[in-house]
Amino acid sequence: MKKGCLAGLFSVLLIAGAAVGLYLYKYPNYTYRYRLTVDVEIDGQLHSGSSVIEVTWHGGPEIADSGGYGPTVRGQAAVVDLTEKGVLVAALANGERWGAPDTYGGPWGALWLFPRAFNKGTSVNDLRGWSPPSGKRKLRDDNLPLLLWFGDRGDPAGGQPITQADIPRVFGRSARLIGVFVEVTSDPVRVDISKTLPWVGRLTHVFPEPHQVYLQNGMAVTRGLFIGGAS
Repeated sequence: MKKGCLAGLFSVLLIAGAAVGLYLYKYPNYTYRYRLTVDVEIDGQLHSGSSVIEVTWHGGPEIADSGGYGPTVRGQAAVVDLTEKGVLVAALANGERWGAPDTYGGPWGALWLFPRAFNKGTSVNDLRGWSPPSGKRKLRDDNLPLLLWFGDRGDPAGGQPITQADIPRVFGRSARLIGVFVEVTSDPVRVDISKTLPWVGRLTHVFPEPHQVYLQNGMAVTRGLFIGGAS
């Protein structure tokens, strides 16, 4: 290849690199990776489950009425194995028919659990220049994920959403939610929830699925409740 061609190619690459750098400077991505841990006490015994979740807000220009940022989630819901009492899941999404949590006081999805734990609100603008602190933080009662209980881990249709207040009714008078915790982590994101709930692996991104399964309250069992869309 002649020197002129090499120089031209170099110039093109330099311009392209500068354009990419300018774009990322103007529309930066914001990523936070955290461990979500759920601790429950039943009959005096601690049951704990956790997962690593990574959220990325991808920057871009605002087009028409759409915002400039779009989120992706990697990872899976935190699963607490309650042995003979089934499985408790801290879902990634707040669930169908639960309404917007800021309006109805319902549960929060994985996008905002972590920032809200540090009083960052629910705006991407709040994430600019933010460096999440280390250490474990307990979530407030108004910043909890959707809890799904499957008494029979092999039967998704038998599952039901429960709240913190429901736990003594469901698992016994002395049962309690000790807490839901978040902490920044560099641990890898893993998706192995099918080892505990085999039917999750059969869920797809299609909604509604040809043979859609619904919980007892009519909520659809979807993949997004258990596995992040970017996983």
